[in-house]
Amino acid sequence: MAKKGILLDWEPDCSFELVSIISSVRDYRICWLLNTQLGYQLQWKEEVPLLIAKGKQRALFNRFAYHDELNWLEFHFINNKYLGEHLVPELKEVDYFLLVDGSHAGEEKARAIDVLRASPLIQAVVEVDANDLRSKKNLIFE
Repeated sequence: MAKKGILLDWEPDCSFELVSIISSVRDYRICWLLNTQLGYQLQWKEEVPLLIAKGKQRALFNRFAYHDELNWLEFHFINNKYLGEHLVPELKEVDYFLLVDGSHAGEEKARAIDVLRASPLIQAVVEVDANDLRSKKNLIFE
């Protein structure tokens, strides 16, 4: 007897703002920069697990998060690299991502970009349209 099933092809709509960061410094130093310059309260949240090589290996990407209840904003600062693996493989040169979600995400993204570009710790900051990424599902948390 033939088995029947339903294949769900889920394609998320990424309404958040995304910034890619290239820097040789550790993640916690960039979080400290954002916390002191912009008043964020980014804290280490958890490691984002990603199964690679057909589920045989597991890569863990650090994630820092901050929820600004007053302004209805959510911030996530995520590593893109872990032992030669990438959270977003199509952007292998990127070291970190700053994800801003909420009602005033565009304004906050612009403020963060200004602070990051002014810092000597950062080599490059580029805005990214998450909807254009093949692996955008890796950037959906909780």
